Amino acid sequence: MTQEQIEQICRVKFDEFKQESLEAFNNNKDFIISWLNSDIFKSKYANLPFPPLIDPQLILDIDPNIAWDFNIPLPCNVRFLYLCGHNVGQGSMLNSLRALRDVNGNFVNVSYNDELSRERYVYHYQNLINNKHLTNVISINDYGLSKYGSKRDRDKFFALLPRGLPSLVQIRDPISMLKHIGATIGVGVRANIGLTTDFRILLPYISPDNKPVEYQQSFEQYEVQSYVWNSIVEATKPLYCMYVDMSDLNKDRAFATMKHIALHFGLQEPLERDRKIFEAKIYVGILHNLWHTYPLALYVDRSMLNNRFSIKNTTFKPKKMDIKITNDSILIAISKPSALYEGCIDIIDYVNFKFKDDVCIYISKEHLKRLIDDAELCVATLEYLNELFAFLEEKVILIEDMRKRVTERDILNHLKNNKDASKNLKDILDRELTHIKECANDIVESWKFYKEFDKLTK
Repeated sequence: MTQEQIEQICRVKFDEFKQESLEAFNNNKDFIISWLNSDIFKSKYANLPFPPLIDPQLILDIDPNIAWDFNIPLPCNVRFLYLCGHNVGQGSMLNSLRALRDVNGNFVNVSYNDELSRERYVYHYQNLINNKHLTNVISINDYGLSKYGSKRDRDKFFALLPRGLPSLVQIRDPISMLKHIGATIGVGVRANIGLTTDFRILLPYISPDNKPVEYQQSFEQYEVQSYVWNSIVEATKPLYCMYVDMSDLNKDRAFATMKHIALHFGLQEPLERDRKIFEAKIYVGILHNLWHTYPLALYVDRSMLNNRFSIKNTTFKPKKMDIKITNDSILIAISKPSALYEGCIDIIDYVNFKFKDDVCIYISKEHLKRLIDDAELCVATLEYLNELFAFLEEKVILIEDMRKRVTERDILNHLKNNKDASKNLKDILDRELTHIKECANDIVESWKFYKEFDKLTK
């Protein structure tokens, strides 16, 4: 059997193989040919879109890049898939899923990556192998080719996902999703600050760009990572879909929603002490840029007292954002409410902040004791935190006001007066809402603005 024949049988491309994959192929060529000639391969795998070069049942430990090149399906130790598009509350759901516990008391491991196809696969493969002992979930939130590299790679990525799994699918009134026209996302930052840091240097990461609102005439860009529901469902072929609307994550319903999800997928009920995690609004202004992946880390120690920053201190000498961290430093992590800080104390109630239900100030018990034991440092730290949060609150209010520039009514008026745009959006939604209307039409019927749009286009 020649390499050309193997390429045809398994739809592999040897010219795209990593060097280690080529070496693995050449070292095991006879074994691979024997496998491809076997009755098991011909009866069970030959008709798959991307047949594996070796028996997946024999895989114990393999480099993820070799696994990708050899068309090895991802490990099947996955409880369910979490599918969605952007602008549906994905950040809140991801944060909430990671705060659920399995029957053994371990937090659910949600594997999420938005790189190109090979990189996604490699990430998920390694994540699942490293967390065999946990309950795992794979999250996918886009479908456009630009997010996967090529149609072939996208098809391959979805073909190598575990099959026969249920899916949690998050959705939202499609017209409400368009309110993000002109909205500022900003750029995330990983920052370490100290009492000597002028926190106003964070301003570029939490400020609006003040771009004028431009209403779209076509909506193909939303097919990349927003209006993707039907496409993702068809590509993943789930056992069934459990649909959840974004409104189900509103503060008054979030805890009950996560309880329902947990019990449905065989997990523990969420704990009352974690309620803040489930009810928090993740996107407060654009403060998430300060702690989206990593916390805003405030380090304090006595060496900072002589030059600590205060807006009232006109003699302050500016310091760079990154500060020197020593064994004497006390770490205070400012973050969205998160299960990552299990065992830490949230001291948000010691600052004045309008949005304190959505933010935490975490400190370990050991570091809190050290801080309390040093009265001068403790007072200085609380004064700094209060000034910092007063500054942040001003920026949140500014952003929240800007987000009101565009309403669903504005969107509908635009579509009413632009027939081509309206038809373009209708064609997209007719495709992407097919499965939702079949399986969760009650949710569709609750979408006030979509129903108005639907009437508009008839």
